Amino acid sequence: MGKVQTCIVVCLLVLSAHLPAQSTATWLPKNPLYFEQGFSPLNTNKLVAHMGSLTIKPGGNQLFDPNILNVNLSTS
Repeated sequence: MGKVQTCIVVCLLVLSAHLPAQSTATWLPKNPLYFEQGFSPLNTNKLVAHMGSLTIKPGGNQLFDPNILNVNLSTS
């Protein structure tokens, strides 16, 4: 029974070693900054600024569905 368990563990390790994953994220800052009234989904009672763009790209032929749920930033 010990040989079977060892064989299963070795097979799982070999199979898991061939599961590559890669994604690349690129940040492009916006220049110059300009402030405007907030819009949905941001707070419409405050000024907001577009600081830049975040681009996320998958590597290879992977399934890709990024979810950026909520970003809360607070400054003085």
